[in-house]
Amino acid sequence: MNKILSIGGSDTSGGGGIEADIRTFEKYNIFNLVAIENIVTMAPQTWAVTQYTVPNHLFASQLQTAEAVDLETYKEKLLAKADIITPNILEAAMLTGVKSINNVSEMKVAAENLSSYGIKYVVIKSGSRFDNNLATDMLYDGTTFEIFQRELIATDYNHGAGCTFSAAILANIVKGMPIHEAVLDAKNFTFQSIENAVRVNQFVGHVWQGENGHETTK
Repeated sequence: MNKILSIGGSDTSGGGGIEADIRTFEKYNIFNLVAIENIVTMAPQTWAVTQYTVPNHLFASQLQTAEAVDLETYKEKLLAKADIITPNILEAAMLTGVKSINNVSEMKVAAENLSSYGIKYVVIKSGSRFDNNLATDMLYDGTTFEIFQRELIATDYNHGAGCTFSAAILANIVKGMPIHEAVLDAKNFTFQSIENAVRVNQFVGHVWQGENGHETTK
């Protein structure tokens, strides 16, 4: 069985982060090891988010358990080792030092910048942040840009969509799928997961990976 190590945050509400990775990888028949770098909680009355960072020694112990390498810095160490990264436009802006990314042209500039670290593939996700009623994602292989677009689903219940998309891409790559097909399949999988989203409370709804026999947000 294929195994994947997820490094990220644990979402107490169960919608995104490590929890979304685990559910997605299970749908692709892949076993998920985890290293949690922060724990996210939400205030019951307002749903205000608080992040609690896991102490360095505990994070290092998790990596040792998973037989992973030590992570010193994201840019100089982690990015230089990555075959693929999948930041959303907020994360891509932070990593490239720009204020914001507002359109496809700016996505391309960011992708070229990130690719310069030696990354084979860069996928940048817009989510619902572009004001054009389209979910726009871009794949850059160091030479060619490819744009993937689908209509936005009219719902506020899409928590975990970005995590699901990234996890599905990785699952497909591990299974040997060509990168174009991996991204396209992951985008369709995520679209279906948003369609089947479940209402958690008055504040939020989470995407549901796979078929859903429960109450949906539609």
